[in-house]
Amino acid sequence: MKKLSLIFLLFLTSCASTSIISSTNPDFEIPKLKKILVIASCGDLGERIQAENIFAKELDRLELEGVPYLSIFSPDEHYGAKEAKVLLDKNEIDGTLVIIRTDEFNTHKYLEPEYFNLAVMSGWNDMSYQPMMKGANFAKEVSKYKISLLNRKRKRIWTADTTTEGRKQSAVYKSIAKSVVKNLIKDGITTEQKK
Repeated sequence: MKKLSLIFLLFLTSCASTSIISSTNPDFEIPKLKKILVIASCGDLGERIQAENIFAKELDRLELEGVPYLSIFSPDEHYGAKEAKVLLDKNEIDGTLVIIRTDEFNTHKYLEPEYFNLAVMSGWNDMSYQPMMKGANFAKEVSKYKISLLNRKRKRIWTADTTTEGRKQSAVYKSIAKSVVKNLIKDGITTEQKK
């Protein structure tokens, strides 16, 4: 029984689920995008690198190439507009996906204990119940993100608000990235996945 509880607990801590609401900007025609710069504005440098790589990899499944910001720009340097434009042109970047964490918080839930009936299991007429699993408190981590896709002129052409429940950061970013890709297809920003 302890193994089952441990497996259930590992499942809870490694999965993430995302809800997403997205829309296109009707004021701008959707350009043909090929290379998307991915900028994650969340957490420390390690978390940024992880998020940008996960989003870039997910974009690569489409007819797009995702390019992590930190693979072109150094986190230790400040770039002026001209310097940034030179690097963007050199790398043929024609769109930017910006991921910003807007909120994070915990919700708590009590998981009731489960019981089994000894009378049924042993054939006794005694109606005694024994705990099968102790009750437990679980904390759900909830993260909210604002995600924007900008065209070459830095005008927002697509935006999404996401809410994700999950504990493991890589699972959270994978869940968000998959939801973003689905909605980019649904909203007509890009076509289906590569064949």
